[in-house]
Amino acid sequence: MNAKLAIFSVAFVLQAALGYAEESFYGSFYFTSKTPDTLYLLGKIEESDDFELRSALRDHKIETVALASRGGSVLGGLAIAGIVGDRKLRTIIPGGALCASACAYIFLAGSERSANGSLGVHQFASVQGDKEETIGRVQADTQAITSEILGFLREFNTPAFVAEYMFRSREMYWFDEIQIDQLNSTEFTLAPYKQAAIYLVIKGLIDEAERQETLEKKQNGPPKDEPNVEIGTPRLEDDADTKLKKI
Repeated sequence: MNAKLAIFSVAFVLQAALGYAEESFYGSFYFTSKTPDTLYLLGKIEESDDFELRSALRDHKIETVALASRGGSVLGGLAIAGIVGDRKLRTIIPGGALCASACAYIFLAGSERSANGSLGVHQFASVQGDKEETIGRVQADTQAITSEILGFLREFNTPAFVAEYMFRSREMYWFDEIQIDQLNSTEFTLAPYKQAAIYLVIKGLIDEAERQETLEKKQNGPPKDEPNVEIGTPRLEDDADTKLKKI
């Protein structure tokens, strides 16, 4: 029995055992006592989320960070990645979830990494506060952030092909299975039953979001415009991430 099949098999056994639990949010991070040594990054990464992460780490003995985020603040993602790397935390992308853009920095910072969902990168965008901001200032900021990203990639011993796709285009690039295998740790020591429990937490969040979405549609009717889906995005994971944002 391969590792993924083992995880899903254990998940069925755990489903009945995971009942009521204490929950708390730290910015974009979510904690549940169902998986007391795991913290979940959900939805958009905010620039202040590194402070929220430090607060969560003071309150709980966290060993693993589960990722289900399309990205957000580049600086916030890099700051979180630095903490994850310094604390030698594991990172995991559960099946059915995706980790893209600034979230990818965090995944790559893990002392041990396992991606069962989707991992995507793209060229970051420089943020212009107003139209009067000089081109020189934008270029300086872009160079500084690029240098910081490259420094982190070297620190995490990231394969060279990651930077190639990360700086190639603004369009999201989703790593294929062969590339994911190269990015995953050769040895991922998180017990299969714990991986299964993380999967069930993510699945529960998605199921609850689906329920809320169904209720909203009954009350308000379907949205007029379908949301844009990026080329190459796995549809299942894209839907899952969109639903997580509603939680």
